[in-house]
Amino acid sequence: LASQGYLNIVILVLGFFAAAVFGDNVGYIFGKRVGPRLFRREESLFFNPRNLARARIFYEEHGPMAIVLARFLPAIRTFAPILAGVAAMDYRRFFLYNVAGALLWAVGLPFSGYFLGRAIPNIDRYLLPIVIGIIIVSTLPPLYHILRDPENREGLRGFFRQTFYDNPLLRRITGILLVIFGVIALVVPFFPFAWVAFIGLELLGLRTMFLKKIRAWRRKQD
Repeated sequence: LASQGYLNIVILVLGFFAAAVFGDNVGYIFGKRVGPRLFRREESLFFNPRNLARARIFYEEHGPMAIVLARFLPAIRTFAPILAGVAAMDYRRFFLYNVAGALLWAVGLPFSGYFLGRAIPNIDRYLLPIVIGIIIVSTLPPLYHILRDPENREGLRGFFRQTFYDNPLLRRITGILLVIFGVIALVVPFFPFAWVAFIGLELLGLRTMFLKKIRAWRRKQD
């Protein structure tokens, strides 16, 4: 919109940056104040104090990267600063990487959109695929980090096995929806997502070479 003269890019970027920095600071302060009370609670069905201890260790080791990358992950960006406060991450480190993440997210992306809007005619036609692409690319690093752990991979396999393969009705419904989405992706600007149709066919019991390749790759990784 700014590239087409409807908004002022400087005002937008300054506003976004301030909101990003102060917003995460509010989350950190909230987590910092709530955290001590959580640590004093007894273990219950919905609360496990060991998870808080793990969070503290995680933010000691990976806090800076988590704060920066969380900016680009929907929903996770809301909870990352709160967890940093709960885990008592050093505030100076948090603030430094909070500002760095805000620069990339709230300054880098708007300026990227601004220059794309100037360089590509009718950029609005490609807006949705661009947004989806940004979400996928920003999700890949943490997903790779999770899948590197054999225990996490086994846990995910168990979850999908129990959720889909042990529930025929849910498996068929999911398979049909994925096939429909994959076919639609062939005729609209979502072509990179047409591959989900192969997963849908697999869930419906129609074996394809696609998942055989994935299984072969997974065996090599294990």
